Amino acid sequence: MQNHTDELTFSQIFHLLKKSLKRAMLYVLASVIFVTATLFLVRSLLAFNTSSSVISLTEKSTVTLDELNRNKATAVQKAVNGLALSDQSDIENKILQGLSINAIVPSGVDISNQEITFVPTAFTLTLNGKQLANLTAEQQSSLLDEITRELIIAQGVSKLPALETTTSLNSELEVLEYFQIAETLYAQAQNAYQTIYNQIENRESIGDYVHPEKGCSFKDLLTKLSTLYSKIDGLKNYVIANRVENVNGLEDFFSLKKQAYQLEKNNYETMLTQALEIINKYPSGTGSTQNNATVVVDGSAYESLAKDYYQLLDRQRTASQSFMQYEEYLNVILTKPINTDQAKKQYVETELINIFFDLKTVISDYRILAENYNANFLPTSEIVISCPARSYSSNPISISTIIFALIVVAIIAWVIALCQANAKCKQSLSAQPNEPASQPTNE
Repeated sequence: MQNHTDELTFSQIFHLLKKSLKRAMLYVLASVIFVTATLFLVRSLLAFNTSSSVISLTEKSTVTLDELNRNKATAVQKAVNGLALSDQSDIENKILQGLSINAIVPSGVDISNQEITFVPTAFTLTLNGKQLANLTAEQQSSLLDEITRELIIAQGVSKLPALETTTSLNSELEVLEYFQIAETLYAQAQNAYQTIYNQIENRESIGDYVHPEKGCSFKDLLTKLSTLYSKIDGLKNYVIANRVENVNGLEDFFSLKKQAYQLEKNNYETMLTQALEIINKYPSGTGSTQNNATVVVDGSAYESLAKDYYQLLDRQRTASQSFMQYEEYLNVILTKPINTDQAKKQYVETELINIFFDLKTVISDYRILAENYNANFLPTSEIVISCPARSYSSNPISISTIIFALIVVAIIAWVIALCQANAKCKQSLSAQPNEPASQPTNE
């Protein structure tokens, strides 16, 4: 009699695997082909292009990630208009939804460490084309390049500031004192010097830039302005020492300036006193005791009060120095009669006119230099496109996902084949008739 149990022996398992091999291979092959075709079809329907580019800061720029993101909308609008894409429905919003800007963090830099101040010098611009299916990969890359260029311009770093000066001295010479005109010219020269100096300090490329035709540089302009400083100071001292007046109003001018600075000085002194009283009443620690109670204080607020105080103190000192200077000027001219020597007056007028035209020449040279620099050099000096836009295909269904799915499907198909083979074996065994029992025989 043959004994059957529900447990499979190793030989039976081996026999089952061998018997189900063809069925399992067929099931696995069919399921893998079907799932592969389905997944790749879905993948092709969900595929979209993604473009990315990289911009780098090559100068002492103050450009931040927040500023770049604030100017995204402006850059996108100009890029869409420039590429004649504005006729497409809601194109700007679709681009803005897919456009992201991220700082590139070098390996080894832990930005979560608050003790380290990380200042990014490169940014990645990524344009997700999920909603831009009507654009080819090439068109999307061109669009991102255009957005990047417009973004650089939108930062406001691609233009040097303009400088202005007095257009004529005729009206001033009719109603103003020579000293007043000299001070006006000095202030304009000072403003020009400071503007150019700041640009050189903030942009390394400006210091070495030379106009290709005129042969002059921004540093040359600073030298010329320094010479004008000396000329104006010398002329002012000459006017005071000789009391050369134009409309006999020098004494009144000095008196009014002295009074104005005295009033300004007194106002600042009053504000300083009030500010100091507030500071002295303000708890300066993170925890101070007031009325037997501990008061927690924001240290930044105290620092802000102290900063405001020192700013007022600087202004008060400046006003005080100006007051003493004009008081000295007034005391000097009061010891002298008004000079009636026409030759001295003509000398002062001639010098003022020469200084005026020298200053106009410097401003004109600056304007020519700035226009040439803006047009031909600066757009790539502070921010450069270090890596132009490149497109690649993106898909929510990755190849690794497909491989994993195929492995799972293959295992399931094999298990199903084994189960069917096992069930068939059991069915065939149960269908076989039982063997008759042996009967004893009589000898």
